[in-house]
Amino acid sequence: MNNPHDKIIKKMLRKKEFAIHFFSEYLPADIASQLDWQRFKISKESFITSEFEDRFSDVIYETYKRGVCIYIFAS
Repeated sequence: MNNPHDKIIKKMLRKKEFAIHFFSEYLPADIASQLDWQRFKISKESFITSEFEDRFSDVIYETYKRGVCIYIFAS
């Protein structure tokens, strides 16, 4: 099913400022407060985990939580 709202959200989430606002509002507060929003950046749409699993998403952001690199997926 092709949903026009899906396309709009995906396009908006590719904008860093919108994504920061969105994730800071909708992630649990205890998690959002620990993220390094200054280092928040868009990443590739795929990567391989440390367990050698392929991961794909419409948008992947990279940031840090307590000094550890983490990824936030938006699909």
